[in-house]
Amino acid sequence: MSDFEDHCWKDIVAPDVLAIYRQYERQTFVGPAPALLAIDLYELVYQGGPKPVVDLVDTYPMSCGEYAYAAIEPTRKLFAAARRRPAGVLLHQ
Repeated sequence: MSDFEDHCWKDIVAPDVLAIYRQYERQTFVGPAPALLAIDLYELVYQGGPKPVVDLVDTYPMSCGEYAYAAIEPTRKLFAAARRRPAGVLLHQ
């Protein structure tokens, strides 16, 4: 299995399906101007506070409870790192 197939697919996609998509194989890397795509960061996941999800689900069905709160600081660090840019990289406005 190449690095392309191995980087995130091997545990969820069957080998015969990977064979179908082999023509799309390419080197994977992070280029000079990577982007951060944040998906599903919304207030509902914090409802009920940092408690076990099982204790919140009846009242706050969208809450991620303790997991959402545990992710706050790592998410802040990730956004801060994404906002820093190397010298000479221009941002388009």
